[in-house]
Amino acid sequence: MKDLFKVISEFKGNKKGMFLETVFGNDDYSGLFLHILKKADEEYKNIFFKGMAKEDLKWFEDSIKESEDVDEVKLNEDLAKIKEIANNLDKHEKEANQKKNEEAIELRKHLKAGFENCGISDQSMGKKSVPMEKEYDKNGTIIELPEPNKKVILKENIFDCIGDRESRRKFTDEKLSIDELSYLLWATQGVRKAFPEKNVSLRTVPSGGARQPFETYLTIDKVEGVPKGVYRYLPLEHKLIFLFSDDNMINKVNTAAYGQSFVGNCAVCFIWSTIPYRCEWRYTTESKKIIAQDSGHLCQNLYLAVESINCGTCGIGAYSQKLMDEFLNLDGIDEFVVYAAPVGKVEIKKEEPKVPREA
Repeated sequence: MKDLFKVISEFKGNKKGMFLETVFGNDDYSGLFLHILKKADEEYKNIFFKGMAKEDLKWFEDSIKESEDVDEVKLNEDLAKIKEIANNLDKHEKEANQKKNEEAIELRKHLKAGFENCGISDQSMGKKSVPMEKEYDKNGTIIELPEPNKKVILKENIFDCIGDRESRRKFTDEKLSIDELSYLLWATQGVRKAFPEKNVSLRTVPSGGARQPFETYLTIDKVEGVPKGVYRYLPLEHKLIFLFSDDNMINKVNTAAYGQSFVGNCAVCFIWSTIPYRCEWRYTTESKKIIAQDSGHLCQNLYLAVESINCGTCGIGAYSQKLMDEFLNLDGIDEFVVYAAPVGKVEIKKEEPKVPREA
């Protein structure tokens, strides 16, 4: 084992990243390597973690704690394989890159339109679509939201909101008001008009065929008048329903976001899931394209809305699908997380206009 960590300690910068990517990109080895780190002496751990970014270190520490023990016989067999990867990294990197390129070409097909091949839809067959909103316990704890009001807006000029929009990852400890939260929820999923008989609604964000395939979950930590916990937004009623509380909520969200600590350490984190069948009912296999496009519409509205109230956000696409779905008790098949965005108050610094460099 010491030989393995010696080899790893010689990796610098990108080389160490290549090793980690090669090992953790292979399901056969990733769990075993975490087990090796779990069993390793502090001396070996220090060799491996030397120079690692805090976010990466936190992710490894959490993953090691949650990793399952591996049979010692199999461990020794695969220890040799991992060492072989370390000693022949260039070869494995080349093979991994070739595999990635092949997978990338295949995945690019999902971005292309293919409506001529999507087959007969349930809509055309006369089947009823699913509800616009998931069912909920009518006896559950409901938070009444105030009507969305322009009074919360501090920056009214849309030109400035678009021009100043940026991803922000540092938030203050200041709480959001419930009026501000109401405004942000309205801006991202607010219902302008509903047609219950058709299970269709027109909202503040565009959606292919008005299918609106998303549900909005919130981890609330700093919102005035709203107890900490996990909630779901009810867009048709413009209310929140309390789902559960978890003393370890922030850590779980951070871990699910691969150690990006600002995701959980915010006033409120928006986590959007999709119920694919809402789109599949009409667009069948082309729903993948519609859902991807619609998630962009959704989060961009949040970006502009938070900018207008001197808050910040950062769209998050890098997360553990398994951990995020499990955190929200989603089945990962008929409903799963597709996007997240932490929101919080930010310190607005006045900067001198940037002068473009000469060409």
